[in-house]
Amino acid sequence: MLKKTKILLCDILLVIFISVVLSFIINLFRTNKIQLIPSYLHADLYKSISLKEIEGFRCDSYDCFVFDARPHEMFLEDRPVNSFNFPVEEFDFFYGLYLANASKDSRIFIYGRTLSRAYDLELAHNLFLKGFNNITIVIVS
Repeated sequence: MLKKTKILLCDILLVIFISVVLSFIINLFRTNKIQLIPSYLHADLYKSISLKEIEGFRCDSYDCFVFDARPHEMFLEDRPVNSFNFPVEEFDFFYGLYLANASKDSRIFIYGRTLSRAYDLELAHNLFLKGFNNITIVIVS
């Protein structure tokens, strides 16, 4: 019985391995390749600033925003002063709430933590696609 289980497990792992390898090979030869790593995860696409540099900076006007891209529960625990919660999962709602009438040249700072770096970059990418070009990621060191 144990021998049959081991053989079955090996067969399943072999089928999974072959499937993954074939998927990569097929993707290499496609004209419209599927990105395995999203383009927004490349950190060098946006300007960055340290948290210490932004602590003394104030966004009092309508052309400057500090957004926290983390989920709402994390935002409630700890957040920068005068920041707005802008979870990526609800991008369309919060875009309409905060930025529908904002200038495309507005200064936008996106704050998160090292664990939420993907949220920060995805929000920056979505805003860039909407035409905003003055986006800065706040780096927590």
